Amino acid sequence: MDILELITKRARRFKQIWYQGDTSDSRKAAFELCNQIRKECDELGPQRYYKNTGNRISIDPYTEQKFDHGFQYRTIFHEDWKVAKDEFINLVFGWW
Repeated sequence: MDILELITKRARRFKQIWYQGDTSDSRKAAFELCNQIRKECDELGPQRYYKNTGNRISIDPYTEQKFDHGFQYRTIFHEDWKVAKDEFINLVFGWW
């Protein structure tokens, strides 16, 4: 399984969370799923290296504070599923 397949598979789980709406329980579930995806991507990614340095790219788990910081910039509970899914993926990889 590659990273894109993993994200697609985990998006199904996120959709269940998304249906719950923006509640404290769904935020906690999104945080846990985010870190699960980050861990699984880190395990899949030993072939990923920074260009010309030979250093492995590490995808460490988020702290709750780091997740909350990213959550401020991403609308993972957007009313449109496609937008919400893209926002969640961006949050998982720290693109905010």
